[in-house]
Amino acid sequence: MQVVVSDTSCLIDLRVGNVLAPLFSLPYRFVIPEDLFESELLSFSHDEKALLKALGLETQDLDGNQMQLAYDFRQQNPALTVRDCYALTLAQTTEDAILLTGDSNLRRCAEALHIKAHGVIWALDLLLEYECCSPIEALHALQTWRDDPSVFLPESALRTRISRYRQTQ
Repeated sequence: MQVVVSDTSCLIDLRVGNVLAPLFSLPYRFVIPEDLFESELLSFSHDEKALLKALGLETQDLDGNQMQLAYDFRQQNPALTVRDCYALTLAQTTEDAILLTGDSNLRRCAEALHIKAHGVIWALDLLLEYECCSPIEALHALQTWRDDPSVFLPESALRTRISRYRQTQ
């Protein structure tokens, strides 16, 4: 099963759009570096974190070689945080992984390393493709993301999909 390594921004945005739980119905393994799970999901309660794990989110510690690689990435890419580099490293060292991130700098670095990188709109498209959510739920997520000042997604992609899913009703 293909692995999707997530940063925290995508998990937070998917939660805001009320489509986080259905994500784990997709035919992928979802993994996040343990440090990100513990240190960056501050708005998630202990029970919400436990639910994520029960739904299938895996956490993974980085070994010594991976930690060194993460710090090397950080030296080469000062626009990234160390924790961004943890996610990048986990994606780099996991065979055929996809990086799920909302950070454009992280996405560019991943793509330069030939790591597939996508964001929450890609995840929402998959949820629809695999019928893990309805077009109405997708429309609600898109409108919520559009209207939430803490969510930063490409306006054109939001408009296009909002228009598409309004037509399906």
